[in-house]
Amino acid sequence: MSDLTKDISKLQEELSTLLKQRSDFAQSVKDAQDKRKKAEDELKQAESLTKQAEVEIQTAKSNIDKKNLEIQNAITERQKFEREVKKLEEERLKVEDEIRRKDDDLKILEEEIKKVEEEKNLVEGELKKISEERVKIDQQKKSKTKH
Repeated sequence: MSDLTKDISKLQEELSTLLKQRSDFAQSVKDAQDKRKKAEDELKQAESLTKQAEVEIQTAKSNIDKKNLEIQNAITERQKFEREVKKLEEERLKVEDEIRRKDDDLKILEEEIKKVEEEKNLVEGELKKISEERVKIDQQKKSKTKH
């Protein structure tokens, strides 16, 4: 019986070892399942963040497109403004040329007016002399008629 007891004792020891190994294995399976669950959760979170990042990238691209359109519109407006400024500058130069011509014409007219005034003064002087001579003649006639 002692062999039998030894065998039973040995078998109980092996059983105890096997139960311990089974428990350890069950724990390692549970740990592996927990790790898998955690990895799946992290993967879902990463996928969610990826989708969010894609939305943000799309929004940023859309904003860039809007800004590019605004820039293009601003460039177009600037070109229109520059063309208008060029037209106004050309018009200003034309007006300045016209003013110079008018000033030249005015100077010529002023010279002619001076000449005409000088002639008028000469004629008035002549008329005054003639008038004075008439007065003298009239006085002489009156004095001859009185005598």
